[in-house]
Amino acid sequence: MKNMRGFCILVIIALISMIYPLYTFASDTEKLPVEAFSTLPMNSNLKISPDGGSILYFQNVNDKTALVTFNLKTGVPKTVFIADNVTLMFLSALWVNNDTVLFSVKAPTELYGDTIYQSTLIVRKADASDKPRELITAGNLRANRSKQYSGGIIGLLPDDPDHILIGIDSVKRYEDTVFKVNINNGETSVVQPNTYKASRCQ
Repeated sequence: MKNMRGFCILVIIALISMIYPLYTFASDTEKLPVEAFSTLPMNSNLKISPDGGSILYFQNVNDKTALVTFNLKTGVPKTVFIADNVTLMFLSALWVNNDTVLFSVKAPTELYGDTIYQSTLIVRKADASDKPRELITAGNLRANRSKQYSGGIIGLLPDDPDHILIGIDSVKRYEDTVFKVNINNGETSVVQPNTYKASRCQ
């Protein structure tokens, strides 16, 4: 009991010693400019690969955002994709397997005189050795109408790293059909048709 009490006291002292210098420093400096609160963080959305050998993250430089992978063994970063945040913006990004990343982007478009945003999924090798490839198209879904959102990832399949589950309202609006998609060639098969509000992970 005494040992635990002594440990708690040491922790409190350590916390005070860390907080006090920070408080003193903050009180002696000028107020931060407004830009400091509106600027995007330099790096965000950090995700580690399934084998723990690489990380994936967004890197904001000036007004653009890059999707970057960093190999922890070699120390070499690779730029997977760049969005200008005007005509193209990132929505999400994740590892499909140790070698492949999947990310969702959106772009503004005109529909009946109004500006709307359309999203899609893009797949690419983590080392950027291939070209970015749109995973979902009207052709491989055999859809009967255009889709506004094509980036709804329902889930990954850890035991089947070549496939993912996605949800797209390709038949009925607001009712997702769940597709199993091969990330290598875009081939699809229907798992569950017309599911209302299918749960998405991204």
